[in-house]
Amino acid sequence: MVRVPDDEFDAVLRGRHVRPMNFTGKPLRGFVYVSPPGFRTAASLRTWLSRGERVAEEKASGPTKRRLSVKS
Repeated sequence: MVRVPDDEFDAVLRGRHVRPMNFTGKPLRGFVYVSPPGFRTAASLRTWLSRGERVAEEKASGPTKRRLSVKS
């Protein structure tokens, strides 16, 4: 399972050995499942890891959601 950038999601889904991540009957936007032939070589594995790492870095450096505190 790999999280991919939103702007690359549709293109990634058109690739070989890739399908939408679907646990609940509704695909998770931004996540794909890559079957083993899709990461068999070291180069292809690095490509997938790089995509996931890029998204993680973007999410970590982006704005955080603030929780509203409920005071009684």
